[in-house]
Parts: sequence; C-alpha cells; structure tokens
Amino acid sequence: MNHARWRRVNSAFMRESQPFADRLLTMAASRAMAGGKMEGHMKLLIAAALLAAPCVAQASDTEANAVYERMIAAYAKLDPALIESVYAPGATYLPQGSTARIDTRETIIRGVLGFQEQLRASGGSLSMKMRIVDRKRFDGVYVDNGYVRTTVIPASGAAPRVTTSKFATVVARQANGRWAIVTDAASATPAEAFDQAVAISGAKFDE
Repeated sequence: MNHARWRRVNSAFMRESQPFADRLLTMAASRAMAGGKMEGHMKLLIAAALLAAPCVAQASDTEANAVYERMIAAYAKLDPALIESVYAPGATYLPQGSTARIDTRETIIRGVLGFQEQLRASGGSLSMKMRIVDRKRFDGVYVDNGYVRTTVIPASGAAPRVTTSKFATVVARQANGRWAIVTDAASATPAEAFDQAVAISGAKFDE
C-alpha cells in the first residue's frame, strides 16, 4: 500500500466508528480468502480495524460527556450562551408531572434562562453533579440514564437546597460534529440513589 492510499484509509478510520471497523475486517477477510494468503497490507487493515472501535468510542464518550460539562458550567456561570449549546435544534424535554406537556427547545431555553435570571438577581449560586450509570451507544447517538444532584445556595446564608433526580437523555452528534441533547427527561428520586450509583466505563461520573 502506498503512502497516499494509507493516508486515505487512516483518514476514514478517524472519521468513522464501529461500522468502519467491521468493513475493514470484512475487506481483509475477503481478500485473504481470495488470495489464499494474507499480505502485509491486509495485516495493517486488520490492525486498524481492531484499534478503530475502542479509539472512536473513547473519542465519542469524551464528546458526549462534554455536553453535560457544558450544562453544569451553564448553571454554575449563569451563562445563557452555554445552555444554548447544550440542546440541539428541535430538542424536547419531558418534565415531571401528570399534567405536564412535552417542552420544545424554545420552552426549555426560556425556562432555563428565566431560572438563571432569578438566581442572578438573588445573588445565589448553583452547583450540579451528574452520574451516568447506563449508556447505550449507537452510531452517533447515545442514550444515557443516570442521576443528578443539584444544590442551590442562597445568598442570604440560608441552608442550601439539595434535590436529586434521575434522568434519561439522548445525545447525538450534530451536522457540525458537535454533540448535543436531542431529548431529555427527569423526575425526582431518593438521595441514596445518587449516593449508591456505580460508575461505568467512559461515561460521566462526578464524585
């Protein structure tokens, strides 16, 4: 394999995920069977395939986890621009309550900005910790389940208000390559659920 061709394969390797690894293995196996022997470049293809899945998965985990980091930072800094970057166009939120309807992205953003303004006006602050305990990985789409602990600290010096929720979130890679939330749902859960949560490989888990 000449250098130009290898660069093309390597470029594709960096862009794609598990399906690319599958294609490489299929290509290598087919050529090996057809030729009766495995040439040097076939060995390179198999090596690339074996490396592709964990490397890309790790990169995607980091990018997906960054969505939650931006959400946490948006509340901590009371930054409207950051919360805008958390939710994808057309995103929805399923709020708790038997009478609650599905919120559109516009409703989500308006509600968060309103809360941020109230907190800013009162001089209070907010911190948030997230623990993802289950992550289902698809090509460019992750489904996360976990717990979030939110602490609101009033400026008056009153005792902090701590709430714990469970959540289910779908995060997906957007056309610009950045990941964002496309669907989100949350409801109250006992505090011990957060305390007893167990970390899983690759997913965000705050101590």
